[in-house]
Amino acid sequence: MSKARSDALPTPSFDVLMQVLATPCHVHLGMLANPASGKTEKDLGQARWALDLLHVLREKTAGTATRDETARLDALLHQLREAYNDACA
Repeated sequence: MSKARSDALPTPSFDVLMQVLATPCHVHLGMLANPASGKTEKDLGQARWALDLLHVLREKTAGTATRDETARLDALLHQLREAYNDACA
């Protein structure tokens, strides 16, 4: 790993990992502008894939994440599932 690390980067953590995985879902649901284009756009297939990745994280950390981490991940999954369902309607 490179010795030169940007001070602007957050300290790696479970919460940061959740946000890194959730950001593409937010972008593809049109909840955030695409950083590459600056435009708000929807791609429900990509949103579903990103949501599925978060679900894999939830399954793989069951029993190892703290109660608070699990609660935050469950809340994030709930929020994104609701947004996905609304976008599909």
